[in-house]
Amino acid sequence: MKRKKAAAKRAVSQGLIVLGCLLICLIWVLPFLWMLGTSMRREIDSFNLPPAFWPEQWNIENYQKVFDMIPFLKFTWNSFFISASATLAMLVVTSMAAYAFARINFAFKKIAFPILLSGMMIPVSSTLVPLFFTIRDLNLMDTQAAVILLGIYYPIGLLLLRQFMMTIPKSYDEAAYIDGASRLRIFWSIILPMSRSTMIVAAVLCFVVNWNNYLVPLVFLNSEGNYPLTLGMQFLKDSWTIDQTVMLAAVVLSVIPPAIVYITCQKFLLQGVITSGLKS
Repeated sequence: MKRKKAAAKRAVSQGLIVLGCLLICLIWVLPFLWMLGTSMRREIDSFNLPPAFWPEQWNIENYQKVFDMIPFLKFTWNSFFISASATLAMLVVTSMAAYAFARINFAFKKIAFPILLSGMMIPVSSTLVPLFFTIRDLNLMDTQAAVILLGIYYPIGLLLLRQFMMTIPKSYDEAAYIDGASRLRIFWSIILPMSRSTMIVAAVLCFVVNWNNYLVPLVFLNSEGNYPLTLGMQFLKDSWTIDQTVMLAAVVLSVIPPAIVYITCQKFLLQGVITSGLKS
């Protein structure tokens, strides 16, 4: 009898957990569904009262207008090139820094790491003036290289990789030293392959951050040909009006590339989140 009651309580609790998760998912999905529905309305139906969740007449011409009004594929390529380049460079720099902080003892190690992480607490807007003069002195103004260079610094990636590398037993290093391996060989052949899932987590997060970056390209890019998608979509509006349906159609299209990246790497994301910094 007690077993039946315990099983019933367990079933009810699991059911409540599932319902709660479904409710949370619905809350997260509703804004996207509203955006998707609005992107397929006629412009005149966007301000109907009371508003309808789905359009009465589906209008996919808004998506065609996006490609007619702006070079959408060009802006998308610029965003992808900037985001991918910054992410790859971030992985190279951050993985080496994380290895040093996790596996090597050096002077001021305990001071340098918090200083590097403190960048998460400093808003980008407060550093734009010194960054502007630095990029100008490097002759990188109005180049995508400037945006890529500023997108490399990603403290969250450093934190994730360092925490994971600290969980790898030192016996791997010691065995490799006995076999005559150098630090570079240990880093490349042992530590990096074991950190693959965490590196993918850091890469996806960094890619999305750079994909959504608006302020840095706005300050450092002047030529329309160098604009990423975040800046290029401003040409969908004129000085006085904006077609919300066309703008939201562009937003829906802009979500597709990072969504593909996330879905492709979902397996590794789950592994990385579970293993990053959770082992003692």
